[in-house]
Amino acid sequence: MGDSGSPLRALIVMPLGEQRGGAEQQLQQLIAHRIEANLDPIVAFLETGPLVDWCLEQGVGSVVIDAGRARHIGVFGRTVRAVAKLAREGSAEVIVGWMAKGQLYGGLAAVVAGLPSLWLQPAGPSGFAPFDRAATMLPAKLVITVSRETDVAQRRLRPGRMTQVIYPAVDTARFDARRVGDVHVVRRRLGLPEDGPVFGSVGRLNSWKGFHILLDAVPEVLAHHPYATFVLVGGDHALEPGYAEQLRAQAESLGRNGQVRLVGQQPNPEEWMQAMDVFVHTSRREPFGMVVIEAMALGKAVVATAEGGPTEIITPEVDGMLCPFGDRRALESVILRLLEDQQLRRRVGSGARRRAGEFSVQTFAQRFGDAVRSSVRS
Repeated sequence: MGDSGSPLRALIVMPLGEQRGGAEQQLQQLIAHRIEANLDPIVAFLETGPLVDWCLEQGVGSVVIDAGRARHIGVFGRTVRAVAKLAREGSAEVIVGWMAKGQLYGGLAAVVAGLPSLWLQPAGPSGFAPFDRAATMLPAKLVITVSRETDVAQRRLRPGRMTQVIYPAVDTARFDARRVGDVHVVRRRLGLPEDGPVFGSVGRLNSWKGFHILLDAVPEVLAHHPYATFVLVGGDHALEPGYAEQLRAQAESLGRNGQVRLVGQQPNPEEWMQAMDVFVHTSRREPFGMVVIEAMALGKAVVATAEGGPTEIITPEVDGMLCPFGDRRALESVILRLLEDQQLRRRVGSGARRRAGEFSVQTFAQRFGDAVRSSVRS
């Protein structure tokens, strides 16, 4: 095993080849800041995609091992053996499973290769989810979770595994209002009204994100602010395409002559957030909520659901506002309060910017690397 002074050689098993959410972003942050993590990573991707090329551009060894579907036993066994072989040939000292599916292959490969393993649990694990159950069954020195909410849920699964909370990070340089630009300039660039309030949200179109509840609240807000604009930024989710159609139909039923806009997935979410006066996050039991911190880093007044990860991020009335999930009336009230009280909006926005600074990428990488080395030594 490597000593504390030299980077630890780690094989990361990543099931996805493209960025779909926060877990993929965490991997990119760890790769980009591997020096602070004191890790020397190689990545085994279980499918091809843009992330493979991105890792190679970063100077990190990356191999694609086509895993197919886990239920195909022959292919599954072949994939596990290929990961174990890569670990041995790459002189890996530990195998890190990225998400439950990564651990499903990486944990078994670690047994075959005679190496320690650990894995990242970025979601809200469920005893009914087969990948969560299977991953937890496999030996692991540590399960890294992204919030206390996720940690408690993971600890409920059996057999019990050692866990540690390491909060994800936000690239605060990217979500810096000074870099993104003046609100009016950004709105003009995006084709939004320069005058009048703008509020909205950003995220993949999953039903558990609660966007339908947010859309239910829009008419009341617009009734009080007839020159306001609502914007929802986010692409369809492959596993739930009907939800996006539901939202579009719901938005169309509101009419409002362009005041309610669903703009799909965008490559520049920081600009759309910067255009907003109030950012709203309505997820049910959000495992963490990186988008919440991104909006906070821009100094936005944020309204988030009072459950899950956002409760660990926001102190109400100090750096944001919390609202019960599914309570449309309460949601309407807090959005209106922020839109109508400029002093409150500025105060919580300033607090939000300070709070977001506590979730730096460098801190995340260092803590993740420390956890990996500690687990290997234990």
